[in-house]
Amino acid sequence: MAVKTKTKTTRKKADAPVDKKTTPKIKKSVISADEFAQFVGKRAYFIWQEQGQPQGNDFNIWLQAELDIAAQYSKK
Repeated sequence: MAVKTKTKTTRKKADAPVDKKTTPKIKKSVISADEFAQFVGKRAYFIWQEQGQPQGNDFNIWLQAELDIAAQYSKK
């Protein structure tokens, strides 16, 4: 005759409840590299105009435009 044995099973603990107020859902916009370059170009042009159309500062203006656009899309 077979003998029944008891096996001890452990119950998996439930994950801690998530407070919806402290974990906001963030939706980030995804843009293509071409769109990003177009936005940066437009922003760089406006920065260049705002600064009085200076000569020889195009690299710094472009970098500032990239930072502005990247910051704008990381907030969304």
